[in-house]
Amino acid sequence: MTSSFKRSFIGYDPVSVASELSCIDQEFVQKREELRRGLEIQVQQKETLLKEVEKLGQELAPKLSLQDDIFSRLLSAHLSGTGRVIAAIEDMKKKELDLTTLISERNKELLRLHIVLSEMSNELLATATRYGTMLNWEEDGEANVKA
Repeated sequence: MTSSFKRSFIGYDPVSVASELSCIDQEFVQKREELRRGLEIQVQQKETLLKEVEKLGQELAPKLSLQDDIFSRLLSAHLSGTGRVIAAIEDMKKKELDLTTLISERNKELLRLHIVLSEMSNELLATATRYGTMLNWEEDGEANVKA
């Protein structure tokens, strides 16, 4: 802000300086009053917003509580379901191991039965061969048969 004061014989004119200072003082008071009113408006807006936030907080409290309850129930159900799935997987693994053991035992039994049947078949074949040979000897008139 530039000011040009009137000059007098001993320096600046006191009336002109006082008038200029009065104008500056009025501008300062005016600006200060504008800033004070702006501050009051902002303080009122802040208080209004704080009241609205508090009101919204009170309105949202039951909903947040309900949300927390729903979250808690969902988490509990999820954990319970996960526990059942894990238990089912472990049970399935145990049953699979039991079935694998049972299949292995059955395969051993089948192998043993196959061996026994093979031996019986060989014995039957040997017996039939000897019986056939004995019948042939009898026809030929041989009385002495060695087994």
